[in-house]
Amino acid sequence: MTGTTNDESLIELIGDGFPNATFKGVALIATNNSTVTNQGGGLLEMEGVFTTTSTNPLVQITNSTVNYSSSTESELFIVEAPSSGGSTNITMSGPLVSIASTVTTDQDFFLIDSGAKLTSNTTDPFIKATDSTLTVGSGGTEFHFFKVDSAGTQFTTTSTAPLAEFSNTTVKQGGTNLTFFKATGTGINFRPIKGSQATFEVNGITANNPIGALFKDSTQNNLNKLSF
Repeated sequence: MTGTTNDESLIELIGDGFPNATFKGVALIATNNSTVTNQGGGLLEMEGVFTTTSTNPLVQITNSTVNYSSSTESELFIVEAPSSGGSTNITMSGPLVSIASTVTTDQDFFLIDSGAKLTSNTTDPFIKATDSTLTVGSGGTEFHFFKVDSAGTQFTTTSTAPLAEFSNTTVKQGGTNLTFFKATGTGINFRPIKGSQATFEVNGITANNPIGALFKDSTQNNLNKLSF
C-alpha cells in the first residue's frame, strides 16, 4: 500500500462537524509481509472531537515493513491542532499502535500538536513494539520519538499504562539527533517506558527530556546506546 500525497496522511480520522462522533473499528491492520509506504504525508492523522471504542490497537503492524519519507515534516502519527474555531479532543479506548515489524520514518514518530487534547483509557501500553526495529528522524538533525507540542496541549493515560513498551526491539535515530521524548504542554500525565531486551541508539538527549536520566552515564555524559 503506497501513498503519494505531499501533505495528507494515508489514513485520516476527522471528527470535525460531527458532534459526539464515535469510531468503532481499527484504522489499519498490516500483516503477512505487507509493505506500507508513503512519499508525502504521515501514516495516521487524528483531528476533531471523537471517541474510539475498540480496545484493540488502532494500528497493528505485524511481520511487515513501513517506510515513510516526507518533504513536508509529516509525522508518522499525529494528533492535529484544532482547525480555526474548532477543537481537537480525542478519547481512545485502546492503544495507538502495536508493532512487530520494521518501521522507518524520516520525521517524528508521534506528535500531539499545539492545543490538541488526547486521553487514553487503555491499561495496555499506548505504543508497543515487539521483535522490531524502529528508525526515527532520518530526514534531518532534530526529531523525536514522542513529542507533545506547546502550551494548551494535553495528553493523559491511565495510572497503570506505560507510554511505551519495547521487547526485543531496537529504537534508533536515522539522522544526527533524536530526542526520545519532548513535552512542552501543560496537562501531561503518563507512566514512562517499559522494556525487556530493548536497545536505544540515540544522541543529543537534552535537558528538557523528563526521562533523560535514563540516557546518561554516571558522569552525566550522554549515552549513545542504552540496553535493558
